[in-house]
Amino acid sequence: MEKKTKQPMRIAELAYIALGAAIITVCAWITIPFTVPFTMQIFAVFFLLLLLGGRDGTLSVTVYSCSARSAYRSFRAAKAVSACSRGLRAAISGA
Repeated sequence: MEKKTKQPMRIAELAYIALGAAIITVCAWITIPFTVPFTMQIFAVFFLLLLLGGRDGTLSVTVYSCSARSAYRSFRAAKAVSACSRGLRAAISGA
């Protein structure tokens, strides 16, 4: 009986996963006005799971989630730095 070894991910699979995360990002901006408005992000997640399969679709959603979380943290940090610099400028100018 042969021992199965894990095959490394191919570059094409990684590109599909990254493209899937980009599609989710774009669809998050599209809002459908309805009784309860919703974004196309949900549609993109299910479409990617259908198109890429379970493993690659899940990895695509994970990449999107991690990138969105890190972008939010950097945005929050930049906002704090901006608030500190505004306060410093106001203190220097005597306002």
